Amino acid sequence: MAQRSFKEFNDGVKWALDSTIYEVLGQEVLKAVYDHLRDRYAITGDEIPYRLDAVFDTLEGTFGFKGARTISRAAARRFYFKMGLRFIENPEYRLQDYIELAKKQLRLMPIEISQH
Repeated sequence: MAQRSFKEFNDGVKWALDSTIYEVLGQEVLKAVYDHLRDRYAITGDEIPYRLDAVFDTLEGTFGFKGARTISRAAARRFYFKMGLRFIENPEYRLQDYIELAKKQLRLMPIEISQH
């Protein structure tokens, strides 16, 4: 399995979540989710991969527990496909559970910073 950088991994998480919400619920809902994350949790778009608990809480508060799990599962499926992983649905998993499992399955490499 190819190695992935932390940046590639985190970019993939954000892309999967954004594209799932956008395609299923539309641009206005995606904007509302971002506004809520910023206003309630002080989370910017770049911080989303590190604060999936708050993202899930926001989805749950808006769409209920089942709705949040459905969105999480769809985003996780999309993320696994992008990362070349086999997705196995688990009815007990939230988004952060799927992402933690993916971290274990992938060998992540830190971003190399060139020093001049």
